[in-house]
Formats: sequence, C-alpha cells, structure tokens
Amino acid sequence: MALRPSESQITLVNPTFEHDPALVLLLKPDNVKQTSMAVLKTGEVAYKVESSKSLTKCSVFRPGNDTPVALIERKDFFADKITLEGEERQAIKNWLKGYGTFKEFPISFEKSGNLYHWKTNIVSQLALFSAGNPDHPIAWFERSKKRVIDGKPVILQAWLAMEPEAIAIQDAVVVSFLAVEHKLRTDVKAGDLLAGRASNFVV
Repeated sequence: MALRPSESQITLVNPTFEHDPALVLLLKPDNVKQTSMAVLKTGEVAYKVESSKSLTKCSVFRPGNDTPVALIERKDFFADKITLEGEERQAIKNWLKGYGTFKEFPISFEKSGNLYHWKTNIVSQLALFSAGNPDHPIAWFERSKKRVIDGKPVILQAWLAMEPEAIAIQDAVVVSFLAVEHKLRTDVKAGDLLAGRASNFVV
C-alpha cells in the first residue's frame, strides 16, 4: 500500500532542554558549509553560511550585512586560510591553535585576552570551555539525528547552544565552531573511509 504524502514526510523536531541555554541556534540544514543558523525561540536567522561551487571558499554572514563575519578558504596542499572581519588574512592554524588534519583536541583560540578550548568526546560532540572554567562548557553542539517516534520518522535538528559568556564573543564562537566541526567531520570521514565504514553526516 502506498503511503499518503503526509505519512511519508519526515518531521523536523526542535530540541528541548531541562535547563534552557541563553541562546540556541538551529542549523538548517546540518551542513557547516551551507546553512542558516536561526534562533530557536524566535526563528530569526542570525547567520548565513554560504560556500562557492567548488566548496573551497566559505563565507559567514549576518543577515543584512554584505561584509562577511569570516571568509574561510580551504586548500588541498597548503594551509587553510581565514579572514575575520576587520582583521588580516591568516592561516587558520594561527588563529585556532591545534587546527589541522588529524590533529588532536583541544583546539584553542584567544579573544579579548581570554583563552577558549574546543574539546570533543568519544562520540565526536563538540563543547567549548573557557580556560578559567574547564568543567562547565559555555557552548556545545549536537548534530542532527534520525529517529522513529510513535512510528513516524523524525529528524532531531542540529543545534549550537551558548551561555552568556559565549554570547559575549558570539561571532568568534560561531566561526570557530564552523571551522572546527568541519575539521572534525572531515577527520571522521577520512577515518571511516580508511576503515571501510560509511559516515552518516554531511562533511
């Protein structure tokens, strides 16, 4: 028996929290090279991420602003580059300490005299910590997941949550997250290919 259109659709499900973070951005779709990042509570788009057809250049914009918050240039044989708004073009590894293919975490950056560390756990979930408080994350990311709830297929949407300390440096958190999550997915994808496994997310 053929399914009716309403039965064959996959429902997108927003995240719920026991204790609400200060800000949650939904990634639509869960693709760090081409996505919109919208505020969970209002639906307002906070960032647009756009890539060139070759996927070698990735720009991060705030809506209504033609000047990108960041331009990321990915290279095959040379160091990846980044141009942050108001700053000179530089190698990403000079801004994100520890960034590079198969480099180990944490990956760190400095902002306003403070040091921050992106860390990952055994299932490749990212969380950001300030150097002064290594036990409690100020931002964390959850990838999208496919589930069956009450017999219906659903997608739990990808989201990036932030606490007030992260909101104070929001652009740096978002841009560093996009760069680090892409690196993490690329590393996992490469490892899966070497091991003969298939990854279930967009690199």
